[in-house]
Amino acid sequence: MGAVVEFIMRGGPFEIVLVFCSIIMVALFLERLWTYRVVSRNNSIVKREVMEALKRGAVGDALRSCEATVSTVGAVLAAGLRKRHLGANDAQDAMTFAIASMQSFLERHLVWLSTIATVAPLLGFLGTVSGLYKAFVEVTVYGLGDPTKFAAGVAEALITTVTGLVIAIPANIAYNYFINRSDAFVIEMEAVARELIEQQRQIKAVEVGGEHVAAAP
Repeated sequence: MGAVVEFIMRGGPFEIVLVFCSIIMVALFLERLWTYRVVSRNNSIVKREVMEALKRGAVGDALRSCEATVSTVGAVLAAGLRKRHLGANDAQDAMTFAIASMQSFLERHLVWLSTIATVAPLLGFLGTVSGLYKAFVEVTVYGLGDPTKFAAGVAEALITTVTGLVIAIPANIAYNYFINRSDAFVIEMEAVARELIEQQRQIKAVEVGGEHVAAAP
C-alpha cells in the first residue's frame, strides 16, 4: 500500500486528479453492469408473465406484472396496456415515449465514462508537460550535477502519461460496451411493443368478427 501511495505522490497533483477519475470510472462501471444485469433478468421474466396473462385475457394481471419489477420491457408494456382502450395508435405512441424514457435510463451516467475516456489522457499529457517543466527548471538551477532532481520531474511526466492512458482505454471500452447493450435493450423493447400491438389487433379482429357473426340473420 505504501508503494502505491508513493507512486501516486511521485506523479504530482495531476496524478491525484487521475486517481479520482479512476475511482469514478470503476464505480460507474460496476453500477451500470449491475443495473443491466438486473434489467436483463427482469425483462425475460416480465415478458413471459405478461404474454401468458394476455393470452388468458387477464389484462389486470399483465399490468401488475409490469409494475412489480424494475424492467424496461415492463415499463413499455405497461404504457401500452394503459392506453389500449384508446386504440392501437395511442398505445403505440405511449410505448414509443416509454422506450425513449427507458433508453435515457439505460444510458444514464454513460456521459461521464465518455468524458473520463477523453479527459484522462489529456490530464496525463498535462502532467507530462508539468513534469518536464519541473525537470528543466531543476537543471537550470542546479545543473546536471545532481541527476536525481532532474529524474524526479521526468518520473512525474512518465507516471501521469501512463496513468492517463491506463484509465482512458478501459473507460472507452466500457462506454462502447454499455452503448451496445443499451441499443440491444432498445431493439428488444421495440420488438415487444410491436408484438403487443399485433396481439391487440388480432384480439380486436376476433371481437369484430364475432359481432358480425352474431348480427348475421
